[in-house]
Amino acid sequence: AQRHDQRRDAHVDDEERVERADHDASAERDAERKPDGLLVLEAADEQGFLYPLPIEAVWGVGRVTSKKLRGRGVKTVGDIAAMDIDTLCTLLGPAAGRRLHALANNDDPRSVAPRARRKSIGAQRAISKQPRTRGELETIIGSLVDRVTPRLRKSGRSARTVVLSLRFGDFTRITRSKTLPAPTTGSDEIYLALKALLAPEIEQVNELGLTLIGISLANLDDGAQLELAFDGPGASELDETLDAVKQRFGKDAIKRGALVGRD
Repeated sequence: AQRHDQRRDAHVDDEERVERADHDASAERDAERKPDGLLVLEAADEQGFLYPLPIEAVWGVGRVTSKKLRGRGVKTVGDIAAMDIDTLCTLLGPAAGRRLHALANNDDPRSVAPRARRKSIGAQRAISKQPRTRGELETIIGSLVDRVTPRLRKSGRSARTVVLSLRFGDFTRITRSKTLPAPTTGSDEIYLALKALLAPEIEQVNELGLTLIGISLANLDDGAQLELAFDGPGASELDETLDAVKQRFGKDAIKRGALVGRD
């Protein structure tokens, strides 16, 4: 519970860390962490954390630089920090010497850049050019929806736009999209929207053949769709139940009836 409160107060998740400089972040990724992956460095603790690390933890120390430094008995970040900067520049060159000396002394003006949030979530499937019925193509789209929407729900986001991408037998491509009335996480709603995008293209598909189908969900919003269940459990509860079954028993534990017996 205490760890959960720390993450909540610091706004970090299981895969995030808190550091003051980009160099701290890079070094921490190579260092031993607590079992839950959370490591918070206070400013006063940074040198104590960095100095015992091997020299290879410093960004830019590769095989050649490591060999030169270790040949001089320099084994830790603290050893680099203690070296005379002129000696380091003579050994590695002025630019590399000054940079490594600064990093070893935790002098790094770069800030930690937050990871950019994903702008879309998608999947695609290559298929043979053989003739296929509209029903077969809709089944493939359904399988892609069932791959993508659990990832959408797991991320805690909802999608406002669905995108269908088709590559024809002559390798030309088209992309069709539809913006929904409201953001959604619902598998069926997304599936129906994609089916509607496919329908006008069937004639061209029959003429040219199809070699790839892709779907993506874009215009992602934070927070899942709010569904008011006036008549019992809604579609969102069904989706969540299906997600839980697949999470526990594997993605093939339950699937659409049209997909049974197919790859």
